[in-house]
Amino acid sequence: MSVEDEIEQVKYELSRVQKNKATEHYIGNLKARLSKLLAKDTSRKTGGKSYAVKKQGDATVALVGFPSVGKSTLLNALTGAHSKTASYEFTTLIPIPGMLHYRKALIQLIDAPGIIGGAAKGKGLGRQIIGAVRNADLILILLDPVKDRLDIILDELYDALIRLDVQPPDVQVKRTTKGGLVVQSTVDQSLSLDTIKSIVREFGFVNAELIIRENVTDDRLIDALNVNRVYVPSIVVVNKVDQLSKPKVKKLQKKYHDALFVSAEKGLGLEGLKEAIWQKLEFKRVYLKRPGKEPDLDDPLILRGHVTVKRVIKKLRKDYDSAKVWGKSVKHQGLTVSLKHELQDEDVVTLT
Repeated sequence: MSVEDEIEQVKYELSRVQKNKATEHYIGNLKARLSKLLAKDTSRKTGGKSYAVKKQGDATVALVGFPSVGKSTLLNALTGAHSKTASYEFTTLIPIPGMLHYRKALIQLIDAPGIIGGAAKGKGLGRQIIGAVRNADLILILLDPVKDRLDIILDELYDALIRLDVQPPDVQVKRTTKGGLVVQSTVDQSLSLDTIKSIVREFGFVNAELIIRENVTDDRLIDALNVNRVYVPSIVVVNKVDQLSKPKVKKLQKKYHDALFVSAEKGLGLEGLKEAIWQKLEFKRVYLKRPGKEPDLDDPLILRGHVTVKRVIKKLRKDYDSAKVWGKSVKHQGLTVSLKHELQDEDVVTLT
């Protein structure tokens, strides 16, 4: 039996099993087996032309959507790049990068070729396209307001082992030489201990210690046991709103209450989109100030997420022992702080 046949057989079996406490163990094993088969199928079919784009700038954003939703037009409007546009599908055949300059940050945008159903299985050069998308720091899902097909895009990204808008499972697994499977949990678990151990054994763990710090589902536990998942934030954008009536826009806003609504062609909503990208990437601008000098406000360090003084020093690749900070993160301006001090956007730092 081929790998594809095995995958379809397991999927069929999953579809016919009624989910309840009595079948939890069986379903967990099936899902674990399916995960292994999908990984095997993916590694077997990889190869061919690569569409990876070298990451540049302070972060990379991938534009994902079906053909003809306006990805190229949006890229051009935001970055001034020259990605080919036309009214027919599959205008973009390879990823086209452009650079968005916003609040002194350089944000690389990639216009990926149109995704289609079955992309995660290789349809329409899907594997190469998704390979480029997996390297992004943020995924921007662009929808056509008439045929949005968001569910298909989300399914394809999930099948490509891309997990949107969630943190990695808080599960630690350490192989041991003896003692069997030892499971420690800091919270109550919905899954039974037998189910957890059975899923772990399916991945070849005979002796291991597990520390679980969240109430895991079978899917989250399976993700924790794999190393090929990527966890990426996303923004859903509905394009071409200039072609819609107000009642249609309101209907879509109710359906996608977290989505942004723009017209790339008319330039509507683009400033709000830029700000949303900035916020989602969690940028922090840190200005450096030499002792007795004014801070350099033209060339900040651009960092993301939780930014400490220690991270700034590491970015500079120099040795410093102390820091003074001006800005939102301190109660008193010019305060001497520890290297663990967390900085806020536009803080000014003097290192000595």
